[in-house]
Amino acid sequence: MYTYHMKVVVLIADIIESREIEDRSRFQDDLGRCLNFINTRAHTLLSPYTVTLGDEFQAVYATGAEVLDHIIYIQTELFPVKFRFSVSFGEITTKINRKQAIGMDGPVFHEAREGITRLKKTKYSVIGLSGLAEDELEIVNSGLGLASAVMAGWKAETLHIFHALYQGLKVSDILPHYDLSQRGMYKLINRNRLWEFTRFFESVREELKKLQE
Repeated sequence: MYTYHMKVVVLIADIIESREIEDRSRFQDDLGRCLNFINTRAHTLLSPYTVTLGDEFQAVYATGAEVLDHIIYIQTELFPVKFRFSVSFGEITTKINRKQAIGMDGPVFHEAREGITRLKKTKYSVIGLSGLAEDELEIVNSGLGLASAVMAGWKAETLHIFHALYQGLKVSDILPHYDLSQRGMYKLINRNRLWEFTRFFESVREELKKLQE
């Protein structure tokens, strides 16, 4: 029997309070479309987003370049449903399953699973990382925890505008999609500190891009 050793990025997501979702059938359809959208457009996926249990889904990436983009996309598209996202960087010891993110194993999966367990205390969408250097890990996870706690109080409109800014769109590009004056848009952005949140998540994205590249 051959043993494979390869560095990868694993994401495991847990749907928070999934039993309280009013129309579970519709949500499952929306989740499927959302994950399929990512699967068909991602450049760094080794194993596609796959629903593994009733309340969980996972994927395997070659690098961390797109992970945060996809997490924020999922949160935005499926709002107000909340998720826990555990992202781990480490070694896989089995072959990559290119069709579904199942049937694989290794320390990276164990760490991602432990990450989900640690995040179980939260009742709002949150992101946790593992596999980084200890000093860096503490700083990044503390920042993500604080950001997630604040974002838990956002309305759908605020989250969508943040996502647009994070994607690099200008206010002039965003404004036509909302029933807001230019002044009203800037007031919303400044009141919720969306520029600061955008810069923070851009910084985290840059750090993740360095992994496995």
